Amino acid sequence: MHTHRVGKKIKTLEELVPIVQQLKAEGKRVVLAHGVFDLMHMGHIYYLDQAADYGDVLIVSVLDDTFVHKGPNRPAFAESIRQRSVASLGYVSFVVPCRELGPYKIIRQLRPDIYARGEDVMPLLDDPTSGLNRDKEALDEVGGKMEFLQIVPLVHSTSLLNRYFPPNPPEVMAFLDDFKKKYDYASVVGHLQSLRNLKVLVVGETIIDEYCYAAPLPGTPSKSPVIAAEVREREMFAGGVLACANHIAGLCETVDVVTYLGETCSREEFIRGKLQPNVRPEFFICPNRPTITKTRYIDPAYLTRLFELYEFDRKPIPTELEDSIDAYLKGCLADYDLVLVADYGHKLLSKRLIETIRSGAAFLAVNAQTNAGNLGFNYATKYQGADYLCVDEREARLAVHDDESDVKDVARSVRSSTGAASVVLTLGRRGALFLDNGQAGIIPSFTTSVVDTVGAGDAFLAFSSLCAARGLSSDLTAFVGNVAGSLAVEVIGNKTPISSELFFQRLKYLLD
Repeated sequence: MHTHRVGKKIKTLEELVPIVQQLKAEGKRVVLAHGVFDLMHMGHIYYLDQAADYGDVLIVSVLDDTFVHKGPNRPAFAESIRQRSVASLGYVSFVVPCRELGPYKIIRQLRPDIYARGEDVMPLLDDPTSGLNRDKEALDEVGGKMEFLQIVPLVHSTSLLNRYFPPNPPEVMAFLDDFKKKYDYASVVGHLQSLRNLKVLVVGETIIDEYCYAAPLPGTPSKSPVIAAEVREREMFAGGVLACANHIAGLCETVDVVTYLGETCSREEFIRGKLQPNVRPEFFICPNRPTITKTRYIDPAYLTRLFELYEFDRKPIPTELEDSIDAYLKGCLADYDLVLVADYGHKLLSKRLIETIRSGAAFLAVNAQTNAGNLGFNYATKYQGADYLCVDEREARLAVHDDESDVKDVARSVRSSTGAASVVLTLGRRGALFLDNGQAGIIPSFTTSVVDTVGAGDAFLAFSSLCAARGLSSDLTAFVGNVAGSLAVEVIGNKTPISSELFFQRLKYLLD
């Protein structure tokens, strides 16, 4: 390979804009293709060869490493290698790095006549939140046309890499091989796209998650033998019920939220700025208390947690506030296909409000969380007759006072004691357990790299509740929840919600 010739084809977007402007001024027809191209194969060659036939100049956008979310150890090849592999094809005129989760900015600046994609991504056009629709919007703005090209069946980088270089343990690969006999990628995407029009209400406590990165100092204070640390950085995220709503917003057209903020330090402006555009909050103000804030002190070197501070009021909410929320819920519950209760045990969900929700919800999904601020006082048994109950193993064992039995028997006990129609237990690194007609099944964990587990349960709850409300099977519901959880642990806290585009990328990696 003549590397100097290949290298000349690789241009930054800034370098390429004037070149393309000149080519278009000369009457040349410009085609843009896009992909990861992790392991160059016949499918890529066929796709790009077809794309070249649509114009005079073929530009290929290659996704940067940062934005490839196809599972552990992916991409297998660094972006520089992938760019050179594509540039080595004679009919490729230029290669441009894509430094976003899609080429929409490249489309707006290069203004291609044709944007060529493989026909396998066509179903994503049915999802208004997908990256492909974002690309199409940009293409429409510049007057371009989208063409869907034939692909070589069953030939994908992901499937080839998974087959010959499996990234998951053998038991996970065996599970996926069996699971794919029942569900393929297209069918699961279709099910998830059917969630788009669900009317969803999320009820629970707003929690501000503050991360304070503090590096230990080498010495100790002279007057007391305590740990001293230097604060390096602070970050705040919208957690609690807001995190659940932001995740749901990636799959549903709109999401409504009922929650309360504290009067003394509401942080409402910050919170509104962290919500997805299609999340519609109804904030009630609780007098004489702050918005719940949990501050975690983190060692920045290893992201290990040093200690936590809770800023909250452990007393029940005032009767006047309870009256207002109760009246509001009674007036709107009937409007929703799904009411999701994320109960963090910080005194919002009183017996009265629980009964109002339980009796008025068409479909009720519940998580009653156990944490340091409510240990022993927030069991799932508060919620009788829920349609879908999702708790972790510890929460389940506490609810039925059983720390000895097999987890499958614990799940059955939880179902019996709560009367829940469907029960899923999250098991951390062991995956998730679901009950189907009394029989327990396990979906393994798809996580291989953990940055932070905070927020993973919220992601699992949000995605799986939608599936349960739509009536999807128990195994598919738990599978979708596990995929969401595997994505959530790869980021710090609730820093970024899971978009449908990101979710579908991971789904394709697992089911290809």
